[in-house]
Amino acid sequence: MIESILHIFFFWFISWVFLTLMDRVDEHNLIIWKFQTPLAYTFGILTAVSFVFSIDYFNFLYPLIVGMCIEWIIKNKLEYPSHVFFLFVLALYFGYRHDLLPQYVWYTGLYLGISFLISNYIKSRTDKNSKFYRYFYTSYLSKLSSDIFLWIILKEPLLIVFGLSFAYSCLLTKKYLPGRNP
Repeated sequence: MIESILHIFFFWFISWVFLTLMDRVDEHNLIIWKFQTPLAYTFGILTAVSFVFSIDYFNFLYPLIVGMCIEWIIKNKLEYPSHVFFLFVLALYFGYRHDLLPQYVWYTGLYLGISFLISNYIKSRTDKNSKFYRYFYTSYLSKLSSDIFLWIILKEPLLIVFGLSFAYSCLLTKKYLPGRNP
């Protein structure tokens, strides 16, 4: 069990660092030079590859990753070509591993439903300028709460390790690489 925890923490920590770096380079102008776009694409490929290794090693992550990708599409988070390219590379893998779709399609739908219900409930019940609202979204508690529900449904405690490694890696990357908005 300890080995599995270390594997999932490693895979997901690396995945989220690459994803956040792709976002920082492209969207937040962390690096401004002529190779900015190729660097963002490289981080996108590295993120997709690390997601692929994660799904191959832990199949139960399939609904979570597919659900997050669908959520990004619905929430219009694909603002830069590197983001679209990242999802394209990942979609190629989803097509290759279509054998997992029937097994996890309901869990993917549940993840999406839970994610939207939690975010809509919090948005409707709290003031957007309140400390709780800002903390809930900036600390990634919104994503962690969806992971907790998926953990309960799938009875897979390693999803909590994923959620914690996701939040920790994103917070660290944003702390040490704050980026520059144009």
